[in-house]
Amino acid sequence: MANATEPVASDLKTNDDVFLQNETKELTVPLKIFTDLLQEFGATKEKLQATETRLGALEISQQELKSRLANSEAQIERNKIENQDRPKVAFSAALGGNGFFGPVNVDSTLVYKDVFINVGDAYHKATGFRKHILWRKKHLLLLQRTILKV
Repeated sequence: MANATEPVASDLKTNDDVFLQNETKELTVPLKIFTDLLQEFGATKEKLQATETRLGALEISQQELKSRLANSEAQIERNKIENQDRPKVAFSAALGGNGFFGPVNVDSTLVYKDVFINVGDAYHKATGFRKHILWRKKHLLLLQRTILKV
């Protein structure tokens, strides 16, 4: 009878081994998936922390820019109020192509013949005189002269 039970015992052993192998595979696959998901979660968490750090820096930068913008807008409004009573003056002119322009030994008035822009009538074309306007604050009057040598 020993011979008769041996194949049955070996079949049971083989069946048990197959069952255990199948059970092990069934448990190993979810464990592998869980391990992979855990690694992905760790990487995602690191990326999220880096993004939060960058977001914090951007929010600080945004607040600084908002503050600068508010200061600039306030300065513009102050300038508008300060300049609202000032006359608007500008002129653009050229000497013209004909005539003698110097050198001369005495002071003389330079008269521009071609006046292109004369906002606020600041320049008198016939006399060459410019109106002088007194302003409350310090300002710079820039008169650019281009001298051509022929």
